Amino acid sequence: MANKAFGAKELNLIGDQGASPVIESPGNLSLNAPTVAISTNATVGGILTATSFVGDGSGLTNVSVGASGININDEGSALGIAGTIDFVGAGISAVVNGGIATVTVTATGSGGGVNTTGTSTFNDVDINGTLESGDIYCVGGNIGVGLPVNPSYSLDIAGDVRLYGGDLWMPFGSTGSLVISNNGYVRNIRSNSGVSLALQAFGMDGGVGIGTTNGHGGLFVQTPTFFTGVVTATQFVGDGSGLTGVTATGTGVVVQDEGSPLGTAATINFTGNQVTASILNGICNVNIGGTSYADVAGVATFAQNLSGTPTINVSSIFCDDISVTGNTPVLKLQDIDASQNYAYLEFDSSLGNSFFFRHRAFNNTPDFKIQSEAGGSINTDDYVTIKGGAPGGATEGFVGLNTTSPNERLTVGGNVNAVGYITATTFYGDGSNLTGVVASGSGVVVQDEGSVVGTAVTINFVGTSVTTTFSSGTATISITGGGGKFVDNVSGIHTLSSVGVKTDNPKTALQVETYGVEAGIGTFIAVVGTPVTVDQFNVSTTPFRTAEYTLHIDHANGMQSQKVLIMQGGGVAYSNEFAIMHSSADPLVSFASTLSGGTCQLQMTPLTGTTGITTYRFSRGTLL
Repeated sequence: MANKAFGAKELNLIGDQGASPVIESPGNLSLNAPTVAISTNATVGGILTATSFVGDGSGLTNVSVGASGININDEGSALGIAGTIDFVGAGISAVVNGGIATVTVTATGSGGGVNTTGTSTFNDVDINGTLESGDIYCVGGNIGVGLPVNPSYSLDIAGDVRLYGGDLWMPFGSTGSLVISNNGYVRNIRSNSGVSLALQAFGMDGGVGIGTTNGHGGLFVQTPTFFTGVVTATQFVGDGSGLTGVTATGTGVVVQDEGSPLGTAATINFTGNQVTASILNGICNVNIGGTSYADVAGVATFAQNLSGTPTINVSSIFCDDISVTGNTPVLKLQDIDASQNYAYLEFDSSLGNSFFFRHRAFNNTPDFKIQSEAGGSINTDDYVTIKGGAPGGATEGFVGLNTTSPNERLTVGGNVNAVGYITATTFYGDGSNLTGVVASGSGVVVQDEGSVVGTAVTINFVGTSVTTTFSSGTATISITGGGGKFVDNVSGIHTLSSVGVKTDNPKTALQVETYGVEAGIGTFIAVVGTPVTVDQFNVSTTPFRTAEYTLHIDHANGMQSQKVLIMQGGGVAYSNEFAIMHSSADPLVSFASTLSGGTCQLQMTPLTGTTGITTYRFSRGTLL
């Protein structure tokens, strides 16, 4: 194709069968356009030259920085832009290898610090500000924090140290390290891998204190301490009463047998004709021979683990309490002058929890006695005696109170005061002082003028002329007057019974044939409008057809007299007041009759102004 210029709106280059298209030119290929856009990657085999490159250049290599390539800052403040950084100073050296610049500061500077990226190596560094770094390594030198002079130790810190997390290992390693760790609210100091942990103080008294600021030399613990292992010391000093399982050795306890030293063990002297002691391997063995207690000058010494039945032979025992325990325990009292005569107390739970007080004599059954003693003399008036003897004997088991010779099952030498009942099949003796005795069966024979009427339990004397008195077991019956229901004396002839004339069944105090007379008196507290019953009669047993009352009322306000006529029949009562008189301005009361439940009543009702104590009197004339 001839070398000619041509114009095109759009140029598409298509290769043969998917191969990349090629643009070849024997000379230079010029693309003359305001903007040439390539929308995919482009590979240039030679050198690409441009007046300037714009965009991300992070993928470029072997780039030489131009005059304005790097911003230079000091403590965050911009100093300017430079293409070359020149490290100067006797303590600073720099090398470039593989595109990495390594700057070494070998001397402390007088500026505001060193800012480096990557790995920096310093011989000595003096930092007055803040050190911000990833890892810090100090090889063959010391690190000082807060010190005005050079540090003397690998890490020399003046002031407090705070760890935000993790443990402090000294030295760090798998064995032989002291570890200070924080486990929640518990602070642990431990030595790992089984290496011993020692606490040692320097200066002052050289002591270590727990719970106190004063070590007192050695280890001083202010609070109670608990050990789960073994505590070993050359010597223990203080109260050892709480220790258990301690075996005495050395000169701890001096053991003697009948006063002769056996060894050392605090001084124990075992005495008695049946006690021996020995020591073997720091153990004191005490042997008590025989089956009885040691008898030494009247003092009974107790021996443990004895077989058989122990015996105590003493003159006196002084103590607050004596406790005897065992299976059916027995407290035995024996007279040494008669070894087969003794008394004993026994408690047996297998027999209904029974308590026995027994005594025996070899040749007979002795009496059992209880008596008091005052001033060294036996009080013979205060006896309780239970007779002994052979079983079934004449007096065996007889009990005497205040007597030494009971002749019955119970003999009392004096009076008996019983607050309950005394029951017997038969009572004998004088019963004149008995009260409340009721005769039974044919206890009393009743006669009339010497002739037997019969037998009775109770005799009732009746009649106003008969009086009966009783004294010292004798009944006295007195009959006064001429006999009968009426009494004739200076007061006249009178009776407390009803009197009937021409009738043998009077219904009132005095009844003449069908007409009867009755009277009465009473007092009550008057309440206005509240009726009060003055008199009443049963219409069945006392069937009065009519009753005429004469009444008198006495009150603080005055008096009132009147008559009331009552008529009843057919279950209805009728009444009428008449002949009314009163000393007050107005009547005090009013009267009316009622009939209810077979009872006819005369009722009085207080009127206005009538209150308080009121007295009434009445007489009644009735007709049957």
